Amino acid sequence: MTVETFKALGGFLFMGQTENVGGIVQTAVMVGYAVQSGLAMVIMLASMINISLGIFNLLPIPALDGGKLVLYAVEGARRKPASERLEGALNLVGFVFIIGLAVFLVFKDVGQLMG
Repeated sequence: MTVETFKALGGFLFMGQTENVGGIVQTAVMVGYAVQSGLAMVIMLASMINISLGIFNLLPIPALDGGKLVLYAVEGARRKPASERLEGALNLVGFVFIIGLAVFLVFKDVGQLMG
């Protein structure tokens, strides 16, 4: 599952492939299917969601943990902490990106459901 998550994420980020990426709407649909299929499928879906969220959280995007790790690495290399203003601006950019991605995925998911 981890390898497939990396493949889907890489395809989305570097090649613009959106067929293997979904947002909250697709997640809700998949939960519905899993519940109908039984407990084993619910557990497998829960593990897949956790793996996906963990990997996404480690991406070097400001406002995520991966972005924080990059910022700490840069601060360590410079031997000087970043200003609060810079850190705030980076987090705002990352937050806007994440919200934009979420909105895009909601529209994509709803479009798939509609036809």
